Amino acid sequence: MDFELWWLLPIPALFFALGWIAARIDIKHLLHESRALPLSYFRGLNFLLNEQPDKAIESFIEVVKVDPQTIDLHFALGSLFRRQGETDRAIRMHQNLLDRPTLPADKRTMANYELAQDFHRAGLLDRAENLSAASTARRSSTRRCRT
Repeated sequence: MDFELWWLLPIPALFFALGWIAARIDIKHLLHESRALPLSYFRGLNFLLNEQPDKAIESFIEVVKVDPQTIDLHFALGSLFRRQGETDRAIRMHQNLLDRPTLPADKRTMANYELAQDFHRAGLLDRAENLSAASTARRSSTRRCRT
């Protein structure tokens, strides 16, 4: 059986077809993800960029009502509340995050830090200090366990 060079011609066409199929699948996935995000999320980002934090907060609250699992959005809302001087709402937002039993350890540490900042801004310095001391103790005990 002789090997003929023209048998290699379909190989580039095969690679082209596989690449085209992969690109179509990727585009469908991206379109599905962009449709999954609520329109309120994009409106909120637009309001933030236009320096309208009050309207951004309202839009983000709509998103949180639709999908309460958006942890990073909770952090952003808490920071916005704190910047607007609404420390009670910021404290509530971060405490609600800490009440979740399924919150990952790194997010729990971040929520503790944000809550300490909320308490500090609200003038509740004793609570802020207690949270900071507890997180420092947790970090040092974690380091001791690793070594």
